[in-house]
Amino acid sequence: MKKIMKCEKKRMLLTIIVAFVIFIIMGFLPSIILGLPIKYAIKKEDIIKYENSILIKQTWTTGTGWEKIGDQFGFLQNTEKYDVILTADIPPSIGIGGNHVNTFLCIVEYLGIEYEPNYGGEFEKYLVIEWYPLYPVLRDTILPSWLYPKGYMTKTDIK
Repeated sequence: MKKIMKCEKKRMLLTIIVAFVIFIIMGFLPSIILGLPIKYAIKKEDIIKYENSILIKQTWTTGTGWEKIGDQFGFLQNTEKYDVILTADIPPSIGIGGNHVNTFLCIVEYLGIEYEPNYGGEFEKYLVIEWYPLYPVLRDTILPSWLYPKGYMTKTDIK
């Protein structure tokens, strides 16, 4: 009887160890598949360090596709958000709407207000010099989001 109990304890310990190893591998697997960091995310408290910058978010409504939601001094109020036109190095779209819309900090050069017939109005236009995702980087995935890195984007994200 004691041998059976001892064998069961060993089997249970082995099962826990195997489950733990699988859990660790699953945590690193998406990072290995996705690749190494290409663009590191910026934390909200560091926004003020970037001069000539705006905060943008992709929109899926009629309009330019990009909405200005803030600048280097912080976020705008909900009523102050508006569509903008971006040119040059435009950030990628990772998610597909919903809770997976990333916010980006873009270092820009203001090009003025321009009438855009395709969008039916006048919009502020910006030349994007450099962009960074705002922490956390969100992804629309089948697997749980905690398996994916939130502190950076990979080559797969920026396709």
